[in-house]
Amino acid sequence: MIQTTDFVGKYAIAQNRYTEAELEAYLTTQNVMVKKILGNDLGTLFLADLSGGVPQTPIYINIFNPFTYVYRDCFVECVGLKEILVQYFYHLYTSEQPIVNQISGNGKLEQEATTFDMMKPYVIYNRMVAEIEYLRVYLEQNMATYSTFKRQFEFNYVSAI
Repeated sequence: MIQTTDFVGKYAIAQNRYTEAELEAYLTTQNVMVKKILGNDLGTLFLADLSGGVPQTPIYINIFNPFTYVYRDCFVECVGLKEILVQYFYHLYTSEQPIVNQISGNGKLEQEATTFDMMKPYVIYNRMVAEIEYLRVYLEQNMATYSTFKRQFEFNYVSAI
């Protein structure tokens, strides 16, 4: 689904020949994360629909890519499952590093590091929690299509403090 090359833009992770293998090791748990988000049954069906890491059936393509819907008269935009996974692995990888991971490269954590540099993984994680909720509300609104969806794991907001 996601690869090391997906970590660009606002989710950029500085990579080189040493760190790329380390990031790939994190990405081996993608299937587990999909099942945590979608529930075991829908997650299993979603994963079975993948070909080359991309869903083939419209109902899965719809939730993999960004989408919009209306909930209680409010317009909701969801980044889709692919970006949710990028957010999760960005947080997991960067928050466990003893260095600050910046687009210009990795560096030691020093006094000059800004609060945002240190907080960014947690900000991204909290965005992911919100996006998972947007996705799940959509699935619940469309139970006729996603009848196997069941919340089995809850994601909570975090604080770096």
